[in-house]
Amino acid sequence: MNRRRARAAAALLGVATMLATAGCAPSGPSAATQTPIPTASAWWPALFAQGHPAQGLGPAAAASASPSATDPAATDAVQRALARVGLRAADFGDGVTVVLAQDGASLSQHSLAYCSATYPSEDQRVARRKVEVRTSDGQRVGVTSEVVLYRTPAEAAAALHELEQAAASCPSPRTVTVSGDPLTVRQVPATDVPVEGLVPSDRRTLVSNSVTDPKANATYRVVGVYQVRGRVLADLIATSAGTDFTSAELTTLDALAAAVAGRLAALGSTLTGAS
Repeated sequence: MNRRRARAAAALLGVATMLATAGCAPSGPSAATQTPIPTASAWWPALFAQGHPAQGLGPAAAASASPSATDPAATDAVQRALARVGLRAADFGDGVTVVLAQDGASLSQHSLAYCSATYPSEDQRVARRKVEVRTSDGQRVGVTSEVVLYRTPAEAAAALHELEQAAASCPSPRTVTVSGDPLTVRQVPATDVPVEGLVPSDRRTLVSNSVTDPKANATYRVVGVYQVRGRVLADLIATSAGTDFTSAELTTLDALAAAVAGRLAALGSTLTGAS
């Protein structure tokens, strides 16, 4: 069995409490009913094909109340605020860590890169924070989040619009090369993805793709959920364990995205510029 496919058969991870912090619980399904998000979604090239830059991991510092001194959240108030919005270790079961991606706080890295389009809003970013999820043995879990702060609410809205335009004009199918391997990417509808608990429809967009690796004879589904409040844009990107998401995986994806929406709502207006 291909190694990547073997990883796709890995055991499931339990999802623990969704946002124990007050006022941030998602309005969607409760944590007690959450089914696992799979380690099997650790098929990382699919995330890159979605347009997420292929970055390695930086310091294994959990996004927690006591971040590592190497994490800018230790000294930067904006980074601490962004860390409160994205994925946290508390969103998952024991043995799972949320880590800052390599250059995950650097504006030298793209935030939006879907379909290799041009995003003028990239020049209007003030700060960003991208985190990735790993198991205790170092295996990546195929779910990641990034939170971006723009200069103004109008520029965050423009970023969302640029992404929508890129998705609407992106060729399908298209070929993306990751680590020398050609992948076939096809846009597919996201109508099966629950949106309960997310921000209003005019402040969100979903991008859905089916990614096939001919060499591995494997196909995976990748969904990106992008939500905006004021001058903050938050994305959550997840990869399915198998050819497509199961209903259980979609329920968990909805809960995680709703959690991010709740955290966006909890941000103060001083940071977001939203009323």
